[in-house]
Amino acid sequence: SLEPAPLFLYCAGYNEGYYVQFGFRALVPEEMPRSLRRISRVSNAILPILSALTNEQHRLVVMGRGLD
Repeated sequence: SLEPAPLFLYCAGYNEGYYVQFGFRALVPEEMPRSLRRISRVSNAILPILSALTNEQHRLVVMGRGLD
């Protein structure tokens, strides 16, 4: 891989399994960079409302690799 470690991404919950095959894992807020932690917090406040309105599960997952 040409990307320097660590590498972060955020994706829809249904894509989480796809990125695991590339060595990414879901992160807890304490492991996230501040900017992604903010995005995660705002999304986790809004997406449950969207889920209730659409009767579909919406979830944002922040993932990273090369953190260990």
